Amino acid sequence: MKEILKNGRAVILKMLVTQLGFAMFGFFYAMASVNLGFGDGAVAGISVFTVLVYLFILFLHVWEHGAKDRIKIDGGRMKRNVFTGMILSLVANSVNIILAIFVNVGFYNLDGVGVIPLSEIVSPDWAVDMYRVSNMIARLIQAMYLGFIRVFCNEWPPIFFIIVLPAVGISFLGYYLGVSNRAVFFRKLFMQKNK
Repeated sequence: MKEILKNGRAVILKMLVTQLGFAMFGFFYAMASVNLGFGDGAVAGISVFTVLVYLFILFLHVWEHGAKDRIKIDGGRMKRNVFTGMILSLVANSVNIILAIFVNVGFYNLDGVGVIPLSEIVSPDWAVDMYRVSNMIARLIQAMYLGFIRVFCNEWPPIFFIIVLPAVGISFLGYYLGVSNRAVFFRKLFMQKNK
């Protein structure tokens, strides 16, 4: 585990930067589409497009890391672990997972959930504050999902756990294909050849 994290620091950083970049991209497009009066379908469609591009970029980062690890594995300098991509993604998404825990703990400790509108709930104070602050931060740093959440799951906090799963799954797949030397057409596009 320590070797995976040490070897994958650059990929974790790339994942975090990619998430922040696409969060800004998703936030501006979601807000623009709402302000321009687009319907829910258009808002959700923009969100789906943003998420698909985000997942593709994550796939490329992790595939490249897996392809580089393949060289070390073939040379006997490293042991193969197909779960490396998943582990790296879980570390990169640790802030998202912690925020999801806070959102859910705050939400399920509110008095009157499901009986009165969420905006009118005022007790207990700690739960209201925990829910509102963590919900705001989670929506901001995962804004690529904002349109989808707004249209389909606006007041269903488990969605914040679920939206982490595509990134973890695509990272597992990307690393597996990279370390298995599959989908090699990415090598021509993204890896430099030494002459």
